[in-house]
Amino acid sequence: MDPEENLQALLEDPNSLDYAFKRLADLDPDRPDLGAAEESDEARIEGGQSWWNRHKDDVRMFVCQSSTIRKKGPLTVVQAIFGTLAHVFGGAIATYATVILIKKQFGSTINDLGKDAIDAWCGEIKPARTTRTPKPSRTKESARKRTSAEKS
Repeated sequence: MDPEENLQALLEDPNSLDYAFKRLADLDPDRPDLGAAEESDEARIEGGQSWWNRHKDDVRMFVCQSSTIRKKGPLTVVQAIFGTLAHVFGGAIATYATVILIKKQFGSTINDLGKDAIDAWCGEIKPARTTRTPKPSRTKESARKRTSAEKS
């Protein structure tokens, strides 16, 4: 993400999806280099939409299976979505994928995106339940008493 870019501003800008799609096209490592000719904005937008269409089901699974996202409040939800996607796709792609997800799926700003919207969108997809065996409790062992032979 460019330092001047603000996730909230991208979400509020009515043209932010076109911008986000263009940036996805720029960042997509699987997109073939089209040579020296400058690509049109429309072609870049289509390229970003292609990335989104290829990965939107993965994005949904990563988001819906994250227990952090599913349990937290709006701002934390967005931060968790970004963090989850950044872990999988990289930070720059995650920025724009987060913007697209929130605007396209929820038509929402960050502060209006609630847990209920995520739960409804995820439907039957639930976070994985991990069962961990409890660690044995550590008790302080008394220091070994030195014998008179050790003291000398």
